[in-house]
Amino acid sequence: MTDLVLSSASKRLPQIASTIVILIGGLVLVGWAANITALRGLRETLPSMPPNTAIGLLLAGVSLGFLTIRARNTVTRSIGYAGAAIVLLLGLFTLLEYLLDIRFGIEELTFRSKRQSASNARRLAISTAISFLLSGFALLTLRTESRRGNRPAQFVAISVTVICLFTLLSYGYGASVLY
Repeated sequence: MTDLVLSSASKRLPQIASTIVILIGGLVLVGWAANITALRGLRETLPSMPPNTAIGLLLAGVSLGFLTIRARNTVTRSIGYAGAAIVLLLGLFTLLEYLLDIRFGIEELTFRSKRQSASNARRLAISTAISFLLSGFALLTLRTESRRGNRPAQFVAISVTVICLFTLLSYGYGASVLY
């Protein structure tokens, strides 16, 4: 392949990833809104994705899309950074809930009537909270570059990918520790 083809493909990759993440988050939210169990999880034997996780995915996808679009302006940049900050805060507050053994009630804000009770509401999994915290940070530092030309967002994004792969493996092997 020529360098031009590779360069063109690498420029489209963030938009493709953004679209996929938005679709996943959106479909899960449709599943919660329309009470369609098949859209809320991978299998019925596994826990369904909580609505706040779907909202975080949706925000992260929109943020990535707006921060990597070619025709960036002040509005798209602001929306992108706001989405990234919300994703980071969602992860941070959830981790604080786990560390300090308190409840901020974040999970009770969405689709409460669709769930049996507030006690049935699930927080983000720890791996998801860490991934959201790191993803928000990566999105906020997307344009940051060190003097050596390194981009911290790339390292953080790889870390998130590793966490996600371990979580998918735990789903496959039925190890519920990570979800």
